[in-house]
Amino acid sequence: MVNLIGITRTVMSGQTESIYHDIVSLIEMCVQPESAVVLHVIPSSTDFATSESIRICQRYDPHCLTKIHNINMN
Repeated sequence: MVNLIGITRTVMSGQTESIYHDIVSLIEMCVQPESAVVLHVIPSSTDFATSESIRICQRYDPHCLTKIHNINMN
């Protein structure tokens, strides 16, 4: 089980300019194996259709066979 960090697009002081691509590459490396089960924890205020983590996972699991969604009600 791997708890992945959130996807960031804004470079903060001390981070590399490629932080976004570094994080996406890390996520892809973790979700790519067929044995990977992915738990998406998503705030209820988020539009699921635009969730980047879901879109990344759909590249490797287009039929959503290894995904679990957890919707947080705030």
